[in-house]
Amino acid sequence: MKNKIFCRPLISASIMIALFSVMIAGCNFKFGDPSLLTEPSVDYSASILTISFPRQSKTTKYVNIYRQDLTDDDEDSAEVMSIGLIFPENYSAGGNNFIFQDELVNAGHTYRYRVRYCEKSGYYYSEWSNKIKATTTKYEESDVLTYSARGVYFSYEESDFSLKINGNITTPTAIDNFVTDYQPCIVVSANDTTKTFMLSTSVIEGLKSDQTNDVTIPLKGILSTDFFDFNVKIEGIVGQKTEYTDDHLTVQAPTLGSNSGTENQQDDDDDDDDKTIERIIWTELVRIPVNGAGIKDNTITLTSAAASDAFDFSKKARAF
Repeated sequence: MKNKIFCRPLISASIMIALFSVMIAGCNFKFGDPSLLTEPSVDYSASILTISFPRQSKTTKYVNIYRQDLTDDDEDSAEVMSIGLIFPENYSAGGNNFIFQDELVNAGHTYRYRVRYCEKSGYYYSEWSNKIKATTTKYEESDVLTYSARGVYFSYEESDFSLKINGNITTPTAIDNFVTDYQPCIVVSANDTTKTFMLSTSVIEGLKSDQTNDVTIPLKGILSTDFFDFNVKIEGIVGQKTEYTDDHLTVQAPTLGSNSGTENQQDDDDDDDDKTIERIIWTELVRIPVNGAGIKDNTITLTSAAASDAFDFSKKARAF
């Protein structure tokens, strides 16, 4: 009798374990952070990395695309780079999915991706994608795919809230039509927000000839009002390519203080005014140190002034 009583719980436990195993096998189980969305899929073909991720809602304002280069660093130490934005309201391709083609990748490098959805209720992140190696791409392993600023630094002048470039920032020669397709933007952050702002024509003209030494960036004519009266960190510069719903036309170089929001900045065709932005493509961020009296950690403070809109370059995509 004792043996029978002892054996029944063992049999029941075995059945329970078997049933639980069947349940797990039949589910798409994730043991990571339950607040994270499913990772984007990444396809490598025709020397291009294509990132695909689903539409989450009809009210998504925009989607950030982030990338890590894991060629020389591990997942915890590799910097997270903002490489693009998609505006769902203006996005026509891909059906129920968004498609982002990442062409600015080096052959032989290993990458992974994640996305962030901006919704009315807040930001929602995806898991990181699987790692993928770009064995052959348009660009060689040694090609530089963003600005070069070795030895360059900003001098900050508090009297007029300006930055002077010390040294010559050079453009990447490996990218065809870079100067016409990409606009130089300064990247600044404050209060957990990081945005890009298009630079003035003097900077653009200097970059065309790789002669930027002594060129001045007047921050009050560029930054938006949400960056005034706060500690502002100067992150560096990126190249920004803006594509529109109409045949992916790109903007021309802006003038000082021009709006970098959804309105077109081409002056030679009035019909372009109706175009809306479909997506933004960024080069990798180039960090530039800031020197000046009392400057610490590239951080300055500006007093209130009128300014323009900007795109969300926030990099809250830490490797968790």
